[in-house]
Amino acid sequence: MKQKKCIKVLLTVLLGLVVIPLQPFDALAWGEDENFQRNLNLFLMSEMLSEMNKRDQERKQRETDVWRDYSRSEERRIEEEEKNKIDDLKRMAENGNSEAQFQVGDYYYEKGKRAAKHYTYPEISAKMYYSEAGAYFTKAAQNNHPQAQIRLGLMYALGLGVTANQQLADELFQKATQLNDADILMSIAKAYANEVKNKQKADEYYMKAALFTKKPDLLIELGKIYALGDGVEANQQMADLFFQKASKSNDTRVLTRLGVMYARGHGTAKNKEKSIEYFKLAADLGNHVAKRGLKEMQKNGELSNGTSAGTIGGGTVGGIGGAVGGFLLGQAIIPIPILGGLVGSAYGLIKGAELGSDVGSSIVDEEDPYMYYMN
Repeated sequence: MKQKKCIKVLLTVLLGLVVIPLQPFDALAWGEDENFQRNLNLFLMSEMLSEMNKRDQERKQRETDVWRDYSRSEERRIEEEEKNKIDDLKRMAENGNSEAQFQVGDYYYEKGKRAAKHYTYPEISAKMYYSEAGAYFTKAAQNNHPQAQIRLGLMYALGLGVTANQQLADELFQKATQLNDADILMSIAKAYANEVKNKQKADEYYMKAALFTKKPDLLIELGKIYALGDGVEANQQMADLFFQKASKSNDTRVLTRLGVMYARGHGTAKNKEKSIEYFKLAADLGNHVAKRGLKEMQKNGELSNGTSAGTIGGGTVGGIGGAVGGFLLGQAIIPIPILGGLVGSAYGLIKGAELGSDVGSSIVDEEDPYMYYMN
C-alpha cells in the first residue's frame, strides 16, 4: 500500500516538473486517489483540447493557403487572357480597324479611372493611362467612330490626359451626331448631364434623341430623366409627354410598366388617373398584371364605377360572345339543331366568360407581380 502511494507521489512530482499544474501543487492532495485522478483527467482534457485547437488552426491555415493560391492563379489567368485580347486588338488597331482602336482606347480609359481612385500616385498613373486612351480614341475618331468621338470629346471637356478644351469637345460631340442615331445622342446627353454638368447641352441632346427614336424603352428612360431632374431641370409635363409617346407602341409590357410607375411613383410622380388609364389600355389588350392592378385599385376604392364596370363587364361580353359562337358551332357539330345549339352555347358561355373576365389568377401567388416592370 505504501509502495503504491510512493509511486503516485513520484508520478505527481514528475508531472509537476514537466507541465504547469492546473492548480497550486499540493502533494498531500495529489496523494489522495480521488484528487489525483481528478487532476490527471483535467490535465489530459486540457492537452486534448489544446491539440484539437492546434489541428483546427492548421486546417484553417491550409484552406487559406489553398484559396490564396487559387485566387492568385485565377487572377494571373484572367490577366493573361486580358493581355492576349488587348494584344490582338492592338494588332487589329494598327491595321486601321476603328472598332479595335476604340476598344483598346476604352481599355486604357477604364484603367485610368481606376488608377485615379485606387493607385498610390493617382495623378501620375491616371494621366499615363488616359494619354494611351486618348491616342487610340483619336485614331478611331478620325475614322468616324461615333463612340470614340464622344469619349474623346469627354476627355477634352474634363481635361483627362489632355489639355481641357471645351470648344474641341463640342466639335467632337457634334461630329458624332451626323448619323442622327438616338442612342448616340443619348450618350452625348448623358456625358453633358453627368460628367460635364451642363444642363442646357444635356437638354438639347436629350430632345434630339427624342426626335429620332420610336423605341418605347428609350422614351420611358427620357421621361424618368425629366421627371426626376436627372442632369436636367425637372419637368413633369415633359416627362408625361415622353411617356405618352412611348404608349403609342401599344405594347402591353410598356403600357403596364407606365401604369406601375404612375401607381407607385417609381421614376415619376404618383398619378392615380394616369395609372388607371395605362392599366386599362394594357388590360384591354389582355395583360394579366394590368388586370390585377385594376382589381386591386377597385378593392382600395381608387377605381371609378364606370371603369370597374367596363373592365369587369368584359367577362359578361365575353360570355355572350362565346354563347353565340358556341350556339352556331354546336348546331354544325350535333345533328339535332336545338340540342347542338344548347350544348354549344353553354360551353361557349363558360369559356367566353373565362377569357373575358380573366383577372390574372395565374399570378396571384407572386410576391410582387409588378417587379418585372419596375426597371
